[in-house]
Amino acid sequence: MTLQRLQTTQTLQPTPTMENAMISRDARPPFAADLMDRDRVVGWASGRTVGFRGFADEHEAMHAAWVAYRTLARRVARRRGTRPVPIDTVPLRLVWRDGREVILASGRVVATLIRPDAKSRSGANSFGFELEIPAPADELMVRAKAHLMYRTLRRSGIRWAMWRSESEIPEEQVA
Repeated sequence: MTLQRLQTTQTLQPTPTMENAMISRDARPPFAADLMDRDRVVGWASGRTVGFRGFADEHEAMHAAWVAYRTLARRVARRRGTRPVPIDTVPLRLVWRDGREVILASGRVVATLIRPDAKSRSGANSFGFELEIPAPADELMVRAKAHLMYRTLRRSGIRWAMWRSESEIPEEQVA
């Protein structure tokens, strides 16, 4: 088994000038990057938000969001010296809240579902999800958490259409 390496491609930032060199660190544009595995874009990171794409339907995306959320919750709890918030093993569900479609588990928001659309971060042909890293989170922490969630998703064995081999795709989807 080979270990997949997650790479990020960062958007170019303008070079500092004397005028904007005096701006505080907090006034910089938020961090934004595509998450890449070899030549495939598997997700994105922007500010404190991390998202993943390439799922065949909302069920695949919801289950992947659950895995990513639990990974993030455990890591944050371990870092803060607390226990992860327990969430019962009830079915996941979709609900509209504040103008977005969120994935809920035990009444708790896990992530936001991203439906396929030409203007969507998940692309025109795939579902995705995004979740927010709890504050405080700098660029290094966001990158580390994105890498951890991606590695966990790949190793978990959950269905992820982006990584299915041609033999696993039903014939009606291949044509």
